[in-house]
Amino acid sequence: MKKIGRGWQYVVYDLENGRVRKQRYSPVLQYLKISKDLLTETKFFPFFEARSEQRRMRRDEENAVAYLKDLKDFDWKLLGNPHFISDGVYEQDKVTDLNEAFKGVTIEEGKKIFNTFLALTYATWEYGFSDKIFNFTINNGLTKNGEVIQLDFGELEFDKEEMRRHIREKCWLERYSYWSFPKGELKDYYVTMMNPEVMERKLDEVWGIKLYKF
Repeated sequence: MKKIGRGWQYVVYDLENGRVRKQRYSPVLQYLKISKDLLTETKFFPFFEARSEQRRMRRDEENAVAYLKDLKDFDWKLLGNPHFISDGVYEQDKVTDLNEAFKGVTIEEGKKIFNTFLALTYATWEYGFSDKIFNFTINNGLTKNGEVIQLDFGELEFDKEEMRRHIREKCWLERYSYWSFPKGELKDYYVTMMNPEVMERKLDEVWGIKLYKF
């Protein structure tokens, strides 16, 4: 299998069948990876910070997977049809991450991607959870059919009122995906699209509505 990516939790391998395999680092390698990245940002050795991040990420991931597996009639396409093989190993549809998808697009094509990303966010709200990181270029991907799916579901929010706080604080404006995105019409469109008043109304309209279907 060819290695095609990695983050703070997983190494990603191409299965060459339209799917990828994600395999969690060993605890030692994960700690070293987090420490290296934090060291680059802070210029000092972040021993306690790295350990704290490692524990938080593991806890958040365990809670997220347990919640998702317990859902009834969940549309797994939203998350790329993951198949859990064992603890720390799963397979998922291979897509183009949004960081790559935005390269070379027209303004209209870019706006369509952003619209589809927001539609995905609202779709997850219907099941009572949401991405709380909003690093849209890293944690989401574009399928061949032009659908946006959520690639990383290890850090989710399940509390509606906490989600409301994230919205009111416009937490997405503090994320890497926003401040590293090229300035221009598309970036301005993203800010306009992520309208807190509109999003909060949508939150009240759809949050958890598919949890109560009989």
